[in-house]
Amino acid sequence: MARRILAFGLLLVLSFFAWGCGGSSSSAPSTPTGVSGTGTLYTFIGDTPICDVLALRVNITQMVLGVANSTNTVSVLSSLSTVISVDLASLRDTLVPLDISSIDAGAYNRVSLGLSAGTMYLYDPTRNPPITSMAANVSTSTPPLFTIDPQLNLASSGASVLTMNFDLGHSIQVDSQGNVTGVVTPLANVGAPAPSTTTGFGYFDGVEGFLQTVQANSFTSGSSNFTGAVSVQSLPPTNGVGGGPTLTANFTKNTAICAQPVPPQLPVSNSVCTPQPLNTILTNSYALLDGFVDSDGNLQTNSITIGPEEDPTNQQIALIGPVLSVTKDSGGSVTGFMMFLRKTEPPPVVSAFSLDTAVDVSLPASAIYNTYPPAPAPGSTNPSVNFAALPFGASAIAVGEDVVVHGVYTVPPTTPAPGVTPPVSVVASEVDLKLQSHEGAFASLLAVQTDDRTGVFTLSPCATLLQQGDAPALPIYVVTSSSTSYVNTTGLTSLRPQPNLLVQGLLFYEPVSITLNGFTIPAGKLVMLANRVTQLP
Repeated sequence: MARRILAFGLLLVLSFFAWGCGGSSSSAPSTPTGVSGTGTLYTFIGDTPICDVLALRVNITQMVLGVANSTNTVSVLSSLSTVISVDLASLRDTLVPLDISSIDAGAYNRVSLGLSAGTMYLYDPTRNPPITSMAANVSTSTPPLFTIDPQLNLASSGASVLTMNFDLGHSIQVDSQGNVTGVVTPLANVGAPAPSTTTGFGYFDGVEGFLQTVQANSFTSGSSNFTGAVSVQSLPPTNGVGGGPTLTANFTKNTAICAQPVPPQLPVSNSVCTPQPLNTILTNSYALLDGFVDSDGNLQTNSITIGPEEDPTNQQIALIGPVLSVTKDSGGSVTGFMMFLRKTEPPPVVSAFSLDTAVDVSLPASAIYNTYPPAPAPGSTNPSVNFAALPFGASAIAVGEDVVVHGVYTVPPTTPAPGVTPPVSVVASEVDLKLQSHEGAFASLLAVQTDDRTGVFTLSPCATLLQQGDAPALPIYVVTSSSTSYVNTTGLTSLRPQPNLLVQGLLFYEPVSITLNGFTIPAGKLVMLANRVTQLP
């Protein structure tokens, strides 16, 4: 199983290549007739997740666009001296902004990325903690070239979006026994979508970051409906390597702002999403948002969930990653868990500990619990991933869930043996269940309503993490609603066992039986409230 997974990271470890054979760098590309000047380009990057890869660290050093009908190329990254650190495994079934640049208007039909070699971290149940790492190796001497389809046509003083989705599962070559050969043919779907009047260049969700500032109003052009904005760092610096761009997330009167209560009110568990005014939003906080970029280059926010205020100088930050194991007392109550540290928001003030390691989390009685996004407030018309308003608490924590832990961390002062690093520990003040994606095979359709969107089906996940940690809780019972979106399929009755499904939503462990959409799910099972179901190609 683990051997098969190792090839996943090889796709993404690509040394930078330029179109040097007959090509040249140019700052004045050929442009559409009558078009000149510059425009704004948002570049979003994402991938389809693969089981048992916990993290894959690469550094993006350059990005180059090829001018259509020309050998000329244009460098895109806003600062070529800045290296952007990306954990590609964390971009699971979502798109995050890699860069926001002002470049010459024109037509572009190809793109290349400069990626320095990185490290891959895998789930390994034979180890304690169950983490193993390996250096990723370049597997091809032929530089890959990605075609932009549809072509990018950047207008003067306008805005466009370039999306880069890596198709990792189809890039891995294995031998006749199913073992990885180490040969990978890189594949990626790259395109420049046309904007719509309602969702701009396409809807994105699950973008997380660190909220830095609050602004009364900040729109670039084309709209006077914005009521304010916040700035969010979506790709934070990692281990001293620079991060991605700061996003200006614009709010309208319809934006659902789910924020911490204003003192002297105290936060409580399972808070619903209630509107919060701008002047009550706490900066220095973890945030999860969704929205779209409009044709004028404004990032319009549909909803944003804002966590508690962090204090990195006093070792209080948000720690983000999947649960690796759960600790219970003699009565069966969950008292803590081990998590894989995929990200922190913000980074620690000093390099007190490393990412991609295990963290021990203890759960005091005072800890509070919420879902990101939260359940909608009574009477709200805003759709929510937690459409069933399922409560989250210590009893709902299970192996494989992606969580955000808020609290003060402690770094062990000594190392008990050479080469052995004790885990960082944290006493949680708040634990939040976050949006996540899981891949697996469609097992059976258990309930479906007349809209063909609302129902229940079972998913057999391919992650060894779930099979090892909570095997009795499998399969996952996936619950859908009328707002669930379906990709590459029309609805529940068109789902099929092969190829696999990719389901995005909130994953709960339900210790008692529960009835949803008219179907009773047995006790002790994993339940996923899905906002998107994708039939993989």
